[in-house]
Order: sequence, then structure tokens, then C-alpha cells
Amino acid sequence: MHTRRMFVALLAITFCGLMSASALAAKKPKGPDPGLMHGTVVSVDKIKLTLKTEAGKEETHEAADSCSVKVDGKDVQLTDLKKDTKISYTVNPDGKLGSVRVGEAKKKK
Repeated sequence: MHTRRMFVALLAITFCGLMSASALAAKKPKGPDPGLMHGTVVSVDKIKLTLKTEAGKEETHEAADSCSVKVDGKDVQLTDLKKDTKISYTVNPDGKLGSVRVGEAKKKK
């Protein structure tokens, strides 16, 4: 009887562990960066970037304090970006720009 209880307990622990592992695996993002978007610069000032998305929608985002802006891998200021420049960018959950990249190859799906 004692062996049977241990077997059932061990089975329950194993089941819980497998369920946790599969739940964590399901949350892993697929691909290089699922939050990376692409667009074209419309206008820029010290803290805001207006861009046109790939879908043709115009959006304006304030840059987060931690926003990283790079052109060909080199750090630059947001104001260094020029109109009609093709960019890759991320937006934080609060709607602010997280990063902007120019000159990095766009991955095809």
C-alpha cells in the first residue's frame, strides 16, 4: 500500500512538471524578434517619431527614456533619422518607442 501511494505521488509530481514545462514552452516567442515592426520615417523631433507602417497607417510614438537608435549598428540620436528612411522598430507596452534600427537586413517570412 505504501509503495502504491509513493507511485501515485511520483506520477502526480511528474505530470505537474510536464504541464509546467509545456506551458513555458508555449510562451516562448517564435522567430528572431516577434515584436519587430517595419516602417518609413515621416517626421522626427527630439522625443517623437512619426512613421508610416507597412500597412500604410501613420503613427506617432514618443521615445522611451531607454530607446536605442542605431544606424548600420552605430548609436545615433533620434533626430539623426531622415524623412523616408526605412526603419525597423519596437514599441513598448506603454506605446513608447523601445528601439529603432536602420540598415539592418529585414528578415523575410
